[in-house]
Amino acid sequence: MAVAVISAVAGCAAVPKPHALDTQPIGAPPPPPPLETQPVDAPPPPPPVTGS
Repeated sequence: MAVAVISAVAGCAAVPKPHALDTQPIGAPPPPPPLETQPVDAPPPPPPVTGS
């Protein structure tokens, strides 16, 4: 997944959009998502392990 992010950033840097230059420098990584959100394809959290 990191490779996809790097290639996406490289693609943006290779073809900068005029309006993007006003908000972030070329090649800047996208802002991190809020901590309370997860990707739709994220697996559910593992069930709690009860010691026996």
